[in-house]
Amino acid sequence: QNCQMDRELFLTPVELPFCQLDAEVAFTNLTSQEQLYAHYIAQASWAGALITSRQVSTESPSALRGFILLFSEESPAAFRTKLAQSGIPDADANAFFNFVARFFGNMGNYLSFGDTKFLPRCSREAFDKIISLADSKQAKQLIDSVADVLFSLEDNEKMLALPPEGKSAYYSENISEQDIKLVDGWMTGNMPADSAYNTRIFKEEDGVLELRVAAAEERDGPTSSVDGRTIRVKYGDHAPFMAAAAKSMRQAAQHAANETQREMCELYAQHFSKGDITLHKDSQRKWINDKGPAVESNLGFVESYRDPVGIRGEWEGFAAAVNRPMSERFQSLVDGSEALIAKLPWPREFEKDKFLRPDFTSLDVIAFGTSGVPAGINIPNYDDIRVSYGFKNVSLGNVLSAKSAGEKVTFVSQEDAQTLKDWRGKAFDIQVGLHELLGHGSGNMLMESEDGSKNFKDGIAHPIHEGEVVKTWYKPGQTWDSVFGSVSSSYEECRAECVGVYLADQPSVLDIFGHKGSDRETVVYANWLNMARAGVLGLEFYTPEGQRWRQAHMQARWAILR
Repeated sequence: QNCQMDRELFLTPVELPFCQLDAEVAFTNLTSQEQLYAHYIAQASWAGALITSRQVSTESPSALRGFILLFSEESPAAFRTKLAQSGIPDADANAFFNFVARFFGNMGNYLSFGDTKFLPRCSREAFDKIISLADSKQAKQLIDSVADVLFSLEDNEKMLALPPEGKSAYYSENISEQDIKLVDGWMTGNMPADSAYNTRIFKEEDGVLELRVAAAEERDGPTSSVDGRTIRVKYGDHAPFMAAAAKSMRQAAQHAANETQREMCELYAQHFSKGDITLHKDSQRKWINDKGPAVESNLGFVESYRDPVGIRGEWEGFAAAVNRPMSERFQSLVDGSEALIAKLPWPREFEKDKFLRPDFTSLDVIAFGTSGVPAGINIPNYDDIRVSYGFKNVSLGNVLSAKSAGEKVTFVSQEDAQTLKDWRGKAFDIQVGLHELLGHGSGNMLMESEDGSKNFKDGIAHPIHEGEVVKTWYKPGQTWDSVFGSVSSSYEECRAECVGVYLADQPSVLDIFGHKGSDRETVVYANWLNMARAGVLGLEFYTPEGQRWRQAHMQARWAILR
């Protein structure tokens, strides 16, 4: 009975919320040249998105390809009619469609927000019968080949984690944490900083540790011996998908609005072809300098939330149209950023000498190829670029406004539930703006360069321990992710969320977002209440057996609630 109750937690829900992401107006308002530019970037984004399934689980790529083939041969409506005519009960048909929809939404069979496995709610017998009715023979073969694993729920399959506690397609199942540390330590001294982002590590049968680098061009990299172990670098991981992404970016370059965009697209294509992380970093420098484009985009192995070690990035790529009126509000926030930064509760010495004013735009997403669409983004994540060149903030407007009909507001009184229904969207606009711009965008990483120079003065006072000076800083080759590892994302999200709540009641901020009179107190309260409730909801993403958080934002919100 306990096993059955445990399995119930992992079944796809009977009622699955769907949100409409409306991009029609955003796309039609673009010029024909801009539409073509957005189209090819979208093509590159979705070509790369197929990689995401290869980063989730070993069974996900075959299942994804099978489901794509199934619904390429016949429409969902036609297939559903066929199921009814074949005597498949509605409950089983609904369970199948919900599972496939959830699978597509997460680009695999593990939740992108929470990292737990989900299973079909129908029986294996019903699932097999449904698949047998597909027109595509190849779809049947692909799905049948992984059906056992799609229904399996062994203890080490319940969540994404390092073997043997869990599964992670960033690493082979026979690898150990010591193996990973050995390779990552070697990378720090032998490859450019941040080179881990587009890699995976596999342990061969002979014990060789192979570092696989995503690239269209397949070639051998260096081989080294470390502590009696062999480390081999191999380029060409995800080669077909990287080649398709590179091709589409070269086509996008032909429709670029300016030389900066064209050079950016070419650098993306070169990076996708060769796998060299320095090429991607060069593309991000160009991206930062592409000010105020009509079509905004970003592609690559960006966020490391789902890597159990916290340093390898998941593919994401997007094309979006700029929402000019909302972007003007965010630009006003940028204009007042220095005054707001001065109100943050840490010494001036821990801020950059000069705040590098970023682009901050509100976007309507046209295409977003990854395992889950965020509400806002602050990138690039490369520390050296952020310190020297700056960053960009984007708020994804049509994601923020997308709602599922009949959503329930739990854990609060009826009065507070109504407040959240009426004000959560407006409060979230403020929170996302502050979170991305001044949460992720404030602060200065104290760093030492290869030549021994530092970006701060020696002897600055410690911000917490009175009477002491700062004695540690980032050495050459070290990054935030490499130093703080698996807790790095949670800690950074906690800082960003706190900054948002801390500054949300500032009169200048409320003026920018058009809140006057008593509305100010209400929207500030809604923002606080939403964060407090998110802390309670965060417990859903905590695994008590392993005392492990499965989602960085939720760990951050629980810490804030505490």
